[in-house]
Amino acid sequence: MLDNFSIIIPSCRYQMQNDTKNHLKNLGFDSILHDGAGYPSFSKLINECIEFCPTDYVIICNDKSRPEKVHFDKMFSLLEEGYGFVGLYTFGFFGFHKSLVKKIGFFDERFINGEYEDCDYMRRIALNNIAMYFSYEIPYLEIGSSWKRNGAKQHYVKKWKEANPPHDLVCVKKLREENYNYNLKIDKEIDNFLPFDRSVVAHAKWMEKIIVLEDYKEEKNMEIDLISITTSQPQKQVMFIKNSYQNISKVKVKNKFVGIDMIEGQNVFEGTENFLKDFNYIVDKHPLNGMINNLSTVIDLLESDWVLYTEDDVRINEIPDLDRLLTFINSKANTNVGIIDLMAARGIKFTPHAQEKFKENALDPSSYYSFDNYTLWLRTNESIDDFFINFPVLFIKKEIFQSCFDVAKELFKGSTIEVGFTKAFLHLKLNEKYSKVHIFKQMPDLNVIKDMSSTDISLEYFNNLLLMDNKDTAPGLDFSVNHTHPCSYSF
Repeated sequence: MLDNFSIIIPSCRYQMQNDTKNHLKNLGFDSILHDGAGYPSFSKLINECIEFCPTDYVIICNDKSRPEKVHFDKMFSLLEEGYGFVGLYTFGFFGFHKSLVKKIGFFDERFINGEYEDCDYMRRIALNNIAMYFSYEIPYLEIGSSWKRNGAKQHYVKKWKEANPPHDLVCVKKLREENYNYNLKIDKEIDNFLPFDRSVVAHAKWMEKIIVLEDYKEEKNMEIDLISITTSQPQKQVMFIKNSYQNISKVKVKNKFVGIDMIEGQNVFEGTENFLKDFNYIVDKHPLNGMINNLSTVIDLLESDWVLYTEDDVRINEIPDLDRLLTFINSKANTNVGIIDLMAARGIKFTPHAQEKFKENALDPSSYYSFDNYTLWLRTNESIDDFFINFPVLFIKKEIFQSCFDVAKELFKGSTIEVGFTKAFLHLKLNEKYSKVHIFKQMPDLNVIKDMSSTDISLEYFNNLLLMDNKDTAPGLDFSVNHTHPCSYSF
């Protein structure tokens, strides 16, 4: 008989919890009471019970369960037989070995309140080809749940693609599990679980639909369109090629558009021609406003929801997982990011109001978020400066990019590309729909920047935290061309 087990009764209804404890005591079983008050989710409550449990086998008995000794005997027998998870009143009275948690992970705490975490965990057990036993065979008090039944469906839809027989026979898990810092203490691990086809699950219609279960393949970054702008100046072509190879290796690119300004007397050399064979590229020979003309040619051809725009005088050193970044920051900050900025704010076009608000934003610790090895800085609407949409490199939603370009051409002639885009962004009130984050290599030291001006914070301090180099941080990237026309970067 199983002996390395603990029975835990988690509840915020203390009288019912004590009644359950006394019922188990009359059967000869000791139990541990766990205070369930104040938890944001059933998942977190169970995860803490798992961490708190002093034995390898965890038995969870809620305050409405009234199992008899025969039910414990059956649970122990099924667990010893190799069933990975045994619930004799589904998730009201269930048991498992901690090795199951080590294999498939803890309960997903993104399911808030008390809903959908059970279906999720059952599917993850199935996905790992482990047998489960679920039934409704113990005496149970039919009393309402202490958990709210709302708020979790949105995450469930994001995480799972449902099968829909007879045409769609595949249920797919779309999201990774989160890593939690619980201490999973196991004295003796086991791995002799029975296969999933030995499962017994009563009244689970979802299992009838799962003909095939697929886990996510290693996720690729979101699909984007790449726009690269360069010139026929040889040094810039070399930098463009190196940078483009690096960009393309780190993101999934659907379309690649390259605009090339022709400098008088300098042709595109053969190496660039060979590199561009699989690109959609435009050789723009207009001597005036070449950059704007390049964009005019390609911007209406964009197909992906996101665009990576890059010029040849920057070097992107690393790119995070953009899919996960967006999911993280939109959820954590309750926002809708439309611009991911690899540059610091330029700091040269601050109005007095924006200069004050930029510094307030920079000194606000709640505007910084730790993501993987990076720090994300969420900008406020009040801190918007004239270079808010900041070239020469950025990730941007296609909707913002196209609509701002069209409006800037029409309404803000004479403005530089940054100022024109930013004015259009505000004119269209896209700041009410979208936010922007900067990506830094590390968390800024707020004690260092508190005595600095907004311009110095931006141009000096933040410049050293970027994931890219430009002519300010790497002077070797400065291959400036003396143009004979007034400005090649204005609308």
